[in-house]
Amino acid sequence: MGIKNHFVPRLEDAVFLEFDYAQLEIRVLAMATLCPQLIADINSGMDMHREFASQIFNKPAQDITADERKLAKGFSFQLQYGAGAPSIAKFWGVDVDLVQQFIDAYYKRYPEVKVWQDNNINTVRNYNIFFQAGNVATTSTNKQIPLHGSRVPSIWPERWGEFYISQTLYDENRSPVFPGTKIKNYPIQGGAADIILLKLNEIRSELLVDQDVIDRLLFINTVHDSFLFEMITGKAGDPTNTEIAIKIKTLLEDVEGTLQGFFPNLNVPVAFPVDVKWGKTWGDMKDLDPYDYI
Repeated sequence: MGIKNHFVPRLEDAVFLEFDYAQLEIRVLAMATLCPQLIADINSGMDMHREFASQIFNKPAQDITADERKLAKGFSFQLQYGAGAPSIAKFWGVDVDLVQQFIDAYYKRYPEVKVWQDNNINTVRNYNIFFQAGNVATTSTNKQIPLHGSRVPSIWPERWGEFYISQTLYDENRSPVFPGTKIKNYPIQGGAADIILLKLNEIRSELLVDQDVIDRLLFINTVHDSFLFEMITGKAGDPTNTEIAIKIKTLLEDVEGTLQGFFPNLNVPVAFPVDVKWGKTWGDMKDLDPYDYI
């Protein structure tokens, strides 16, 4: 029995209800880079991991095994997080040439991703903000932060969230060594985290003000890209829980509306679907479709 099976609802006659963003960071990457092929692949519902596995293993997509797809998926996320071929190969215990073949195929299909990553690295290199005392001024408050650092562009326009502060390493000559992995990764993970925080605010301000919701629903926490609730199970034929579940899903999926409330001209070219699961323990969660099981 896994440890998740030991997590049970605190409310009497309740189940866990989980709303999980599907591939949130890949969708944030598409929004940040505006890569046409990445946007098209996401919106078409293509299984990108299976397609890349097909290329690197040189076999039809329908013949790709679960382990081969898992490998391609791992390569994809680690590349997105800034890892290079040697570190990815070491992590998975595979030949570095196999990983490099994947990287070449990835950037060939999604060249704007590579351009965007390289531009961010060059932007950071061009900021001459290193002080001998090791202090860095932020753009918003001019407060001195006691670390050697560099500004990393975020995915958001205008001034809001304009820069992240990234600690910098130094070589033996005390010259700054820019952490390329962080520069590639921070804007995407930070952007995804921003979406989660904005949606948390909406849950509090728009959802947890309805007495029917308050009486039946207990918000637990966020877990990575998901929101975990406890819900008191409804009576047979009672539509209220169904309505609440649909309301939560609809609220979370409207990422475009949330972001354009801050940035009216922001291009949000992909949807942000949410998968819904339920279970009597956190370890036995299963798809909630249709909603009439609660």
